[in-house]
Amino acid sequence: MITYMSRIMCVTNRKLCREDFLVRLEQMMRCDVAGIILREKDLSAEEYEALAIDAFQLSNRYDTTLILHSHPEIAFRIGCNALHMPLQELRKLEEQERMWFRILGASCHSVEEAIEAEKLGCTYITVCHINMPCR
Repeated sequence: MITYMSRIMCVTNRKLCREDFLVRLEQMMRCDVAGIILREKDLSAEEYEALAIDAFQLSNRYDTTLILHSHPEIAFRIGCNALHMPLQELRKLEEQERMWFRILGASCHSVEEAIEAEKLGCTYITVCHINMPCR
């Protein structure tokens, strides 16, 4: 008998929150989600880092995995060892940089990209729109 355990992975978009964004993050963390990808692409690097520091402190309090999105330099600075990147950006990281992350994810759009992501050291992938030829 095979048993599957599934837990929810959340991807943020603070613009959809009516209440304070950090309050919403804390609510998600109390629900024992598998992880939260902090995907706030409209912020400057400085704004993202400030938000990431607050979110990382919350995640440590609730023992929740916080995954930074597209900012490896910020992850290194604040000590967050979980990162998600578009595959084209992940390719640019050196192997030693990729190996630093305990959790490393990439957005993939084909089976070939998923295979490449695994070879680059990804521990998970997200599958977005799939580019497949019509038959």
